[in-house]
Amino acid sequence: RELRMASHPQYLVEPPDVLYIEAPNILPGRGLVGDRLVRQDGTISLGYYGQIHVAGLTLLEVENKIRKHLLRYVE
Repeated sequence: RELRMASHPQYLVEPPDVLYIEAPNILPGRGLVGDRLVRQDGTISLGYYGQIHVAGLTLLEVENKIRKHLLRYVE
């Protein structure tokens, strides 16, 4: 069976995926925890922190993009 093994391409986020985002301690009283729907335009809402485009990215790329985006709000 090992000879028949195949690697699958990494999953790419697309509408209408739902992503679970957990960043509870960004700013006091402004945590970010919960499900976020990937809208038809490829964006997700981060509430107080705005929105970002995630369609076409892998989950790791989405995580890194969200981290980078949220760093603007943290000293």
